[in-house]
Amino acid sequence: SYFTTKTPANPANIKLIETTLNPNLEELRANESVAVPEGYEASGLLLVDGKYYIPSDKHAVILEYNPTSKNFRELHRDDTIKGGDFEGIARGNKGEFYIINEQGNKPNNDGGNTVYQFDSELKTKQLILDLQALKSKYPDILGNLEGGGNNAGLEGIAYSQGTNGQEQLFLAKERQPAEIYLFEKNNSGSFVPIKKIEPKYEDGLPIRDIGDLKIVDGQIFLLARSARRIVQLDSNTGKEVKSLSF
Repeated sequence: SYFTTKTPANPANIKLIETTLNPNLEELRANESVAVPEGYEASGLLLVDGKYYIPSDKHAVILEYNPTSKNFRELHRDDTIKGGDFEGIARGNKGEFYIINEQGNKPNNDGGNTVYQFDSELKTKQLILDLQALKSKYPDILGNLEGGGNNAGLEGIAYSQGTNGQEQLFLAKERQPAEIYLFEKNNSGSFVPIKKIEPKYEDGLPIRDIGDLKIVDGQIFLLARSARRIVQLDSNTGKEVKSLSF
């Protein structure tokens, strides 16, 4: 599993850390530290075929980093999303990408807390989830979406397949409160919310700040950013199974 960590005081000094976890969450090893080019801010990280895909939350931009050549390049810049704020990134089983836009601009038909699906080359996109629109229909699941202000929305995304092969998206709300929403694709091809998971530490106290989210072998792992911990959760109870400090 791969997470990002960054130095928020100076975007020019943001670092990408490749972190390897073994299945028992007993090992954490930083393999590489790389400065992201000035003017960008790494808000997610995905490793595909030896290359890193990095959304920037300063713009609606996706970067590619090649660790062999040590070069960055822009793969996608979307000027149609004014005030774009790309956050988490995930990849589906057909090679498609899923990307969160946390904040947006309503006159441009994107009020934030939306999910886009991109093709495998990151050239074309479609809006597949507008949580603002869904909130009134599913208030028990999405009722706290806007809690905490403009920078407390969707932060992490992970793709998985359920026990019956159904496609799933897990979306993490950053804070105030931190929550995880499970969506499943129905027979008509739309993702619909199934349940809300409230992440908690082993002692029952809530996890307050989610920086990223991954699914590894069907298990939920999240980056508890303020606590500087990677936490494995029980997907039914939301309670910590194991955690590792970094």
